[in-house]
Amino acid sequence: MKTTNRLGALRATEPLGYTSDMIKFPYGISDFQRISTESYLYVDRTDLISMLEAVGAQLHFLRPRRFGKRMLLSMVENYQDLARADEFPQLFGHLKWSMC
Repeated sequence: MKTTNRLGALRATEPLGYTSDMIKFPYGISDFQRISTESYLYVDRTDLISMLEAVGAQLHFLRPRRFGKRMLLSMVENYQDLARADEFPQLFGHLKWSMC
């Protein structure tokens, strides 16, 4: 996609070599809502929701850094947030949890 700047010169608005059908990796993004709505690559872990709810009130995630702990908690937060109930089909409709 090309646009013009204020001097009329053409400039690319997408990085060189980028096409819209490429996979978008969510490097450094741990917001489930943003990843789900902006079509980033997401490894579906929604099948863990029922297990997490059954475990108890206090959980300890003993995993190395950059292992997806914050992303998992963001997914659970979006799942349980009543303020986002109207967005539930958009966020979770295409994931494993909705197919069980």
